[in-house]
Amino acid sequence: MSSPFNFPGIHLVCLVFSGLGFFSQVTAVNEDDLGLSSFPRAYDSLDEKSVYHQNRLRGMKRDFNDYGGRVYDLRRRFDLIFKNRETDMAPPVPFEIGDAAAFRDRQTQSRVTYQDPSFPARIHPRDPPVSQPPTEVIPEPGEEKSPLAFVVEGPGQAPEAQVQNEVENDPEKDVARRKLKYYILPRFGISLPSDDDYESGLSLAVGGGFTRGDWRLGVDFSYSSNDFSRSREVLGFTHAESGDLASYALLVNVNRDIPLGANWVGSVSLGIGGGWSHSDSTLYVTPPIPWEEREGGFAWQVGLGARRLFGEASAVFLGYRYLEHPAIGTHNFEAGAEIGF
Repeated sequence: MSSPFNFPGIHLVCLVFSGLGFFSQVTAVNEDDLGLSSFPRAYDSLDEKSVYHQNRLRGMKRDFNDYGGRVYDLRRRFDLIFKNRETDMAPPVPFEIGDAAAFRDRQTQSRVTYQDPSFPARIHPRDPPVSQPPTEVIPEPGEEKSPLAFVVEGPGQAPEAQVQNEVENDPEKDVARRKLKYYILPRFGISLPSDDDYESGLSLAVGGGFTRGDWRLGVDFSYSSNDFSRSREVLGFTHAESGDLASYALLVNVNRDIPLGANWVGSVSLGIGGGWSHSDSTLYVTPPIPWEEREGGFAWQVGLGARRLFGEASAVFLGYRYLEHPAIGTHNFEAGAEIGF
């Protein structure tokens, strides 16, 4: 005899699971009413669910735009610090965010509020798990002692390590720091006389003094040697003469430094003082006789130069100066090395 309550086994199982699903939904709604969950599993209406997800997507787009800008700025700073060039990566294209979604009647308020992602509390690996944030003071990134550490503040802001590196390598700041420091500048080069009777020769010079800001004051000693072949009048007769001329000059020199960029510093100089010379020659008379002559007087010079700085204590120098000497004027092209102390 069959009974009206004689269900097949499969029907009984379906009935049990349907009941469990119903009670689980009721429990979820009740938990939300009690405030046990900040993200409820049920919505009052489809409009509420749509508004919530639209605002959540809008917030995610805003976060993506912010993170994309920070990643691009970090890449740009990395290239500036370690490669000394601008990055070749194109800036990110931001998402269009638009206005926040709202209910049509502007009277219904959603129980769901979008929450921005928060950073987890930093817990020491050896500490046991805790439910509250740690009370220990977390050091700021700027307190790191590593020379490669820098803080990414935001788009358009340079890291501290980059700013410090730019200040140290800026020739204008380097020149400004070198106040009341002493220097020695030995040089060598070639001397080209302004008179065609003289040949080019060797030029040696050494300068020294002190610097104050972008001004220099010191003394400059120079030596040059030139062979010559000329005519000389003796007792109303003209005779040929050939020999060599040694010229010396001791001048007070003033220099003005001009930053050029890329650790190069130009300079303009003016010097006044005295010069003297000594010539040994042969006067071709009958018979030829040796001839010796000494000369001295006022001397002055002007010059242009450029120095490539290597820190605060050394530099390579290239320059030109014209020296007006009592014996002869010369154009001098020189190279040297500066030592500061």
